[in-house]
Amino acid sequence: MSIIDFLQDIFANKVIVFPFIAYLTAQFLKLIFRFLGYPFRKEYPFIFDSGGMPSAHAAIAAAFVIVIGYLEGVGSVIFALSAIFAVVIIYDAIYVRGRADKQAIVLNKIVELTSQFKKVSLNKLKTQEGHTYLEVIAGIIWGIIISTLLILLYQ
Repeated sequence: MSIIDFLQDIFANKVIVFPFIAYLTAQFLKLIFRFLGYPFRKEYPFIFDSGGMPSAHAAIAAAFVIVIGYLEGVGSVIFALSAIFAVVIIYDAIYVRGRADKQAIVLNKIVELTSQFKKVSLNKLKTQEGHTYLEVIAGIIWGIIISTLLILLYQ
């Protein structure tokens, strides 16, 4: 198999391409929501960073489930695995990263206070936001819309 054949197979694989398109378009939507005044919690380049409206994590997970359900059937083992995988991703987007963000903020404050008394030079931890429920719901809806449209277009 040549590299050209390999790339053609990858780009013809709807299970890879459709969720990736849902992800990219969700990231692009962040620009539109920023322009419309949606309150992003970060003030630096954010398009490929975590957080914001809509959740690209939820969009890619939802699109993945829809495409697999369409191609393999909702009774298949791979559909069940993709649905469980989506739940884990969405849970992580809401809860785990949000809690890690709060811990990073507290640890950064401790480092800041400690450095006032001792000449300690530590890098601040990067904070990663969790998503709000609205951002995740919007991401799920976006992933369903994009994957459904692509399925209809490429039947």
